[in-house]
Amino acid sequence: PLPLSPNALAAVPAIIRLVPSGGWGGAAELAHDIKLLSDGDTTPPPTPWIAWSYVGFFAETSPVNYLLIDTFRTQLRLDAITLHEDPAHPESWLRDASFDYWDAAKEAWVTATSLLADAAVHTHRFAAPVAAARFRILLPWGAVGNVRLAEIVLHGETAGCSHPDAAARRPVAVLFDEQDEVKNAYTVPDKAIETQFSGAFSGGRCLALKPDAKVGPVYRAPFGHTVPNWDFEIAETPAAGQYRYLRFAWKAAAPSTTGMAVGVGNVALHAGKAALPSPTHTPRKIAETVPAEWRVETVDLWEVFGRPVRVQSLYFASEGGGMLVDRILLGRSLDALDAAQENP
Repeated sequence: PLPLSPNALAAVPAIIRLVPSGGWGGAAELAHDIKLLSDGDTTPPPTPWIAWSYVGFFAETSPVNYLLIDTFRTQLRLDAITLHEDPAHPESWLRDASFDYWDAAKEAWVTATSLLADAAVHTHRFAAPVAAARFRILLPWGAVGNVRLAEIVLHGETAGCSHPDAAARRPVAVLFDEQDEVKNAYTVPDKAIETQFSGAFSGGRCLALKPDAKVGPVYRAPFGHTVPNWDFEIAETPAAGQYRYLRFAWKAAAPSTTGMAVGVGNVALHAGKAALPSPTHTPRKIAETVPAEWRVETVDLWEVFGRPVRVQSLYFASEGGGMLVDRILLGRSLDALDAAQENP
């Protein structure tokens, strides 16, 4: 086995839970503090990680279950994983599993390596380094046993913002155009924001707000109301992987719309009436009237804030009627945004 330290999992906050990918669509919180999985102590907890009621329920509803490890917005660059399991309970060892990572650009799981083993402590090196913010230990098909891990060691390092465009140091980061994950980050019970598959400014879909809607990302502990993979640095003179300008297309969804806003940080960039996503947003008018047809807005975020900030979420608001938003970009420069607009 490789050493316990350094452990990239201990360097960042993470979400770890058991997820069924078939049947019931929920997830099971673990029975112990997840910090025990990366604290450097290989003493296993006295009881399993999963409540037996969940194990029985998942056995009936989902043949595919996995232990999700989600660092949310921080990319980890890894070349191996070590699992420390309870030597007193070999019936719970993960003898035949796999370690996958989430490809944020393709929005798909990719297998990094098989986790074949017959020991309480086992290290698995990857054929090539992997970089992602979401990983999973995929349990064997139909597995209904429990998990008695003492430590998960992810061998590698943190590598900044996990958004694929920022991670690749591209001059333009696409925050929304066609991606499902971004829309899913804003799913709310009353469906105040949905994906519309007609009349988009770019591609085949846009975001549609209901009349008088105020929408932000759903809350995810411990990260707050933020969007997965978003942690963009705003700088006066952006280096590779940093940005300065926000560009998006929007329009009123109906003649009754009197105000529209996109909230960044504590500022609401609005057209027409000052529709504020929340009372904490300060209005900043960028257009006198709401556009009846698609209009592209470009905002210098350095000029707005006057200091380095991080964009981890956007908020939306409509007044009177609904609004449509599409092709949301961050650019290192105006020239880069213009080039991306010409070659979407």
